[in-house]
Amino acid sequence: MIDPTVDYSQRAGARERPSIWVEPDESLNLFAHTRDEGMLYAATGQTFGADISEFQVVVNDSYPYPVLGFRADNGNRTDSHAAANWAYCDSHPDHIRVAIPYVIFKPGQSGAIFKRLRNLFGSQCPPQIVPEIDMESGAGFAGPGDHSSEANSFIATLATWAGEQKQTQGYANQPDWSGNWPTPPAWMKKRLAAYNTNPIPAGFYSKQYYGALPYPSPAGWPRTCAPFGSYVDMNMTPRTITQIEADYGIGEADMPVTDAEMNRIAAKVHALIQPDLLRLVQWTDGSENTVFNSTTLPNWKPGVNVNTLDAAALAAIATAVVAKIGGGAGGAVTKADVLAIINSTTLHSS
Repeated sequence: MIDPTVDYSQRAGARERPSIWVEPDESLNLFAHTRDEGMLYAATGQTFGADISEFQVVVNDSYPYPVLGFRADNGNRTDSHAAANWAYCDSHPDHIRVAIPYVIFKPGQSGAIFKRLRNLFGSQCPPQIVPEIDMESGAGFAGPGDHSSEANSFIATLATWAGEQKQTQGYANQPDWSGNWPTPPAWMKKRLAAYNTNPIPAGFYSKQYYGALPYPSPAGWPRTCAPFGSYVDMNMTPRTITQIEADYGIGEADMPVTDAEMNRIAAKVHALIQPDLLRLVQWTDGSENTVFNSTTLPNWKPGVNVNTLDAAALAAIATAVVAKIGGGAGGAVTKADVLAIINSTTLHSS
């Protein structure tokens, strides 16, 4: 069978249009994956996922997959559902293990888009996020022409924000990869929009295979998912979710911590614990190095200088700090983080 030629003038799929030129087939909902099925596929090397925008409902517990893409910025403003979609991802890290917020590329708008992105997610990129640039040649998007220079500069900025080059991604259909972004950086992952039954071509990490448009999809691949129905864009990555996390550098226990990040965490910890926990850390000009032990800790006051390190006391401090900060989702500091901070700074000396 020869796949039909996709009319890319009809792009950009369900996530970019409030109405589509052909009604979605809601009977497809009978073939939607349950959450258990979605997680099983993801565990065995076929990870599906939707990407959505304000033209779909906000994600919820019925969503069946561990990867979710959602529009963060349309090139002019923050997507009206972006904060709610991110709030769900951030508060359900065991469900949404990889969140891919995408921004529409528009020439000359990269700086403004990035400012809004940081306003949405914070000056430090959350660890489970993979920022993505959506490159499209249509009206209201990038427009025609080679935008490689600005797009490459923008993706490099996003990589710096994310902390790793491999934690970034670009998206386009084949004509727009060739015409609008022909020379992307080799280190960036590429997602291809291709509504056909063909396998994912070499050089692409994942494929958007369905966009609520009347073109065929690979046999057995769902064309609908909760809670969005069949008016949704669907993707598949031929990797397990664990492999995907590793490919993006998400959840790596041995990831190197930069000096800037260590200083940021230390400053946050210090600001939180200083008013409490008996003013455990005496921040001085370095003339006095303070060590705590289990004997002096309960009654420690500024000026006390103990010259032996008690590992149990340090663990107690770490536990108290974590309790003060709070646990749960969103990259909370762990006991191991606190111990690393204490053992790698001048908070103690032996």
